[in-house]
Amino acid sequence: MATALKNKNNGWIKTVLNDPKYFQVVGSGVDAWVGKKNFLSTKSVQGTKIASIESEIDYFNRPSRANMQPKIGRVAFAKMRDTLKVLLSDKELSKFYILSTGFALIKPQIESAYLYQVLQTQRFNLQKDRYAEGSTQQAISQSDFDKLTISFPEDRQGQRKITEILSVIDGAIEKTDALIEKYKRMKTGMMQDLFRYGIDDKEKIRSEKTHKFKKSPLGKIPEEWGFKKLGSLREFITSGSRAWAQYYSDEGALFIRIGNLSRENIRIRFDDVVYVSPPNNSEGNRTNIKTGDVLVSITADLGIVALAPRSLRDAYVNQHIALLRFTDIETLSPWVAFYLWSNGGQKQFQVLNDGGAKAGLNLPTVDSILIPLPSKEERKKIIQSMMSIEEIILKESTEKYKLERIKNGLMEDLLTGIVRVNPLVK
Repeated sequence: MATALKNKNNGWIKTVLNDPKYFQVVGSGVDAWVGKKNFLSTKSVQGTKIASIESEIDYFNRPSRANMQPKIGRVAFAKMRDTLKVLLSDKELSKFYILSTGFALIKPQIESAYLYQVLQTQRFNLQKDRYAEGSTQQAISQSDFDKLTISFPEDRQGQRKITEILSVIDGAIEKTDALIEKYKRMKTGMMQDLFRYGIDDKEKIRSEKTHKFKKSPLGKIPEEWGFKKLGSLREFITSGSRAWAQYYSDEGALFIRIGNLSRENIRIRFDDVVYVSPPNNSEGNRTNIKTGDVLVSITADLGIVALAPRSLRDAYVNQHIALLRFTDIETLSPWVAFYLWSNGGQKQFQVLNDGGAKAGLNLPTVDSILIPLPSKEERKKIIQSMMSIEEIILKESTEKYKLERIKNGLMEDLLTGIVRVNPLVK
């Protein structure tokens, strides 16, 4: 075991995560309880938040891996490689939850909130990933804890002051995240209403009590609406071929894959891009994305939709994406994109899926999807409403990203001692 190193000149201590003077690595085992508790697997946690419950369990019939006790003040982190999941156990977590053995539990003799912040840092997680091993799932074991180093101020007031600073940023991130979730719920509600009832000439959402509706293969739709098959609306449909693998490059045009589409919105994602040197032939010309093109995943994660923006640079689609082109890129292509993204469009993807071992649609099947058709003017109003809520969500998401960048910088400075704080300053 490594020995704690105290630097008397700067008042900071650097030691390892199983140094018994400062940290107790808590083994598996839980106290008996009566009734039900919530079981959290590592999949249940996203970052530092509980995203879902694996299952409700009782003491005698719980899974064998439901065997870690999150008592107040303990800090849990996922042991797997490339996985940042950290929980600080409070009264609620301690009372109502049991953790999976995929988590490591630490009972610190320093400030728990300080350790909670350290375990979120890139520096710590790079250490963890370095020692993770395993044939099916790479993770660290308890023997690796004497290799994982932690630095902290010797003085608890210093630890608290750093934690307070970082907690202010955490609070701002949480408020922004709450706003994003609020607007996402608003967007979901808007889509359900707008693509079912539409907007009348008085700028109001129609109601079956005050407006006339008619039966259609899509269910009840406003009397003013029509519907057509997608194939009769689009100008062009295509997808890439497997031959694109030979055109991969370190730079050049963007190659859009399913991973560049998102269920969060109809924007193309650029956080994980691949480049190609496109061929100057029919294959290259056919799969080149233009402004207003609608992109739809047609294999695997079926029915993810994106709308190509005006600002898109030279880009191409692979064989897992259908490219739909329309002559009216102002009111028809965005209308189709939003509708395919709505519940009505997604239900049709599910019905039309060929039912094989893997999800998948061919291009003629995509062409058979039914699209409701309000007037051009009404489509324009609905698109504007959807674009407005999209812009609000994008603005808040950008703000959250900025705050996270600020926090990452502060963590690097404050949790390593590069920048010192005076614990006596309020």
